[in-house]
Amino acid sequence: MIESMDDSQAPLNDAQVAAGARPGESWEQARERLRVKAHSTSALNGIEWQRFMHMVDDIQRMCIKSLHDTRGSAAGLLLIQIQQMFEYCSAIADGLQVELLPQVLLRYGLFDEAYAQLSRLNPEEAKWTPEIFVGLLDVLGHPAPYENLMSLEEEGCLKMVLSG
Repeated sequence: MIESMDDSQAPLNDAQVAAGARPGESWEQARERLRVKAHSTSALNGIEWQRFMHMVDDIQRMCIKSLHDTRGSAAGLLLIQIQQMFEYCSAIADGLQVELLPQVLLRYGLFDEAYAQLSRLNPEEAKWTPEIFVGLLDVLGHPAPYENLMSLEEEGCLKMVLSG
C-alpha cells in the first residue's frame, strides 16, 4: 500500500498553527498552508517562527512605548529603522541579495534579532513579511506621530492600524 505524504504526517496542533500563522490569516488558512508546506524544509523551525511573530509584536510595543515616553521625539529614528526593516523584508521577498551593514544608530536588540531571522528566509517564505510593518510605518510616519498615537488609542483603533 502506498501512503501519501499527508497520511504519514501527524496533524498540526493548535500551538504549531498559532506559531506559523501570518497576520490576518484565518486558522483554517494557516493550518492548510502549514499542512501543505510541512513536508518542505523551512529555514526556521516552529519555535523560531513563533519567536519571530512575538518579536514583531515586541517591536511594535517598543516603538509605541518609545513614542509615549518621548512624546513623539523618537519617532524620526524609529521611522528610519522601521523603513529599513520594511525595505529589507521587501528585498528578501523579491529574491534580491541583501547585505546588512553595521548601523551605528541601531540601539534596539530586537531589530538585530529580527534581521537575523529574516536573513534566513527564502523569498517564498518572506513574501508576506513587508506587510507586518505597514501599520507601524503609518503611525510613525504621521506628521504629528504622538498626537496621532493618542488619537488612535482614544478611538480604540491602534491595534487595527498596527495590524495593517
